[in-house]
Amino acid sequence: MRAANVSMIINKPTLINFTNEDIISEVKNYEEKRIVVVTKYLNDLESSDGTTTIIEGEYYDLLMSQSSEFTEGKPLNDYREHDLWYVIDLKRNEQQTPLNE
Repeated sequence: MRAANVSMIINKPTLINFTNEDIISEVKNYEEKRIVVVTKYLNDLESSDGTTTIIEGEYYDLLMSQSSEFTEGKPLNDYREHDLWYVIDLKRNEQQTPLNE
């Protein structure tokens, strides 16, 4: 071993707890039956990179329906923010539990 005088920047993984999630942008294309949603996790000091979720196909059809999966008052061919969150959560879990099962 020898003495050294070297400066380095070392990036270490840091666990950050986020307490909220927010919709940053929402692009609706009713003609193509697609909604592109960008969300970010937030806390009092930081925010995560944006996460994009594309809602189309059977998820779009569900979101635009009056399915009993939604709370009472869901409009046909439109949605409320909490309906959108419900479908985003379904999309995120699609690898674990497909929608048709």
